[in-house]
Amino acid sequence: MLKDTEDLDWNGCWQFDQERTISGLRHDAEAARLRENEQERADYLRQAEQLDALPRLWEFGVPLTLDEYSEAVRVRRWIRHEQDIALHERWVAHYEAEGLSHTRFAQWNAEQVAELRAKYRYYWSSDGHLLLVFLRDDGALTVNSALLTPEWAEQLRRETPAFTELLTRYEDNQAAGRGHGDLPLDSTPLPGPALPGPMRLWRERIENGLRRRAAEQAQTTGPRVTPPAADSTD
Repeated sequence: MLKDTEDLDWNGCWQFDQERTISGLRHDAEAARLRENEQERADYLRQAEQLDALPRLWEFGVPLTLDEYSEAVRVRRWIRHEQDIALHERWVAHYEAEGLSHTRFAQWNAEQVAELRAKYRYYWSSDGHLLLVFLRDDGALTVNSALLTPEWAEQLRRETPAFTELLTRYEDNQAAGRGHGDLPLDSTPLPGPALPGPMRLWRERIENGLRRRAAEQAQTTGPRVTPPAADSTD
């Protein structure tokens, strides 16, 4: 993101996007209920529940930094990415079960899965960091929204040592034009009854940082003073 956007209201952006997306999914679930399509209704409600596992970062009373907002957006993109793949895979399985895997719609869903996996890869580290690697049409790789240059790779290694080997392998792949190459898919599950371990650690880290800043802000500003009531005789 551009430097001149750092002072934007990231709390408001996050709240608006979250509430709009979740509200839209619940609206779609109600529409599916009216169509008496219980499978679609359950799918929409499950997607809304998974997204609702993201923390309500605007409720901590302190402004989000650009980095905190960007991290949250990556986690949401990971959830939506996995939801899209799961949806298309269910349709592929449905057509195959019906003996219709040769149809145009079955092929389209299979192509969507292949494209999502060919372009995007998400990797969770065991200590709660997320890496998004995108393969551009020109063969270049972006990692967490920045081109994979030696300088950026080194900064990421300092900030997230758990990704050191993965970043080196991606640098080698980019130099050889192999894109994602033979790197495995991440197997971290989507949120369910419980948060997956890496996502829980990410959530704790970002929430603890906001709580700490809120406490520091309260110490700096002191208790709020209620202004005296106006004199009714004036």
